[in-house]
Amino acid sequence: MTKTDKRTKLGKIGNQERHTFTAIFGRYGYKSGYHGESPTILLKYIKLDGRIITEHLWCNLTGGFKGLNELHEGDAIQFDGRITSYTKGYQGYREDIERSSKKDYKIERPTKLSVINKVDKTTREVLPEKDWEVVNWIRDNMPKSNHDTPNPTPKF
Repeated sequence: MTKTDKRTKLGKIGNQERHTFTAIFGRYGYKSGYHGESPTILLKYIKLDGRIITEHLWCNLTGGFKGLNELHEGDAIQFDGRITSYTKGYQGYREDIERSSKKDYKIERPTKLSVINKVDKTTREVLPEKDWEVVNWIRDNMPKSNHDTPNPTPKF
């Protein structure tokens, strides 16, 4: 199944109700935007009802995710959320940047977050509260990773 098929499958779930998802933590990151940098989280192998509905999603690192404390690659998490669509790509006014945008899907408003399986028993750091502090923590603590390298689908 292609990436497009997976995202279409995600969109078909609809946004009328909340669902319980499970996922594997991939890594932390951050994005630059009009209001500065914001921390993000890469979730892999997102499942609904035991079936993978998409290979990966980047989400905003909300307070709920911060409340899980530091996650390690491979940790399994569970959360409730709602599927919604958004326009992906540059939508600004600069003419020197290509305006290629398309409809994509994400999971928003995550609640009831919990870690359901940790990959190790090491002590986990409490994440800072302020977004700029989290971005600095990510820069200082997270190894640069090649997110193009495929990982085998984990069992969870």
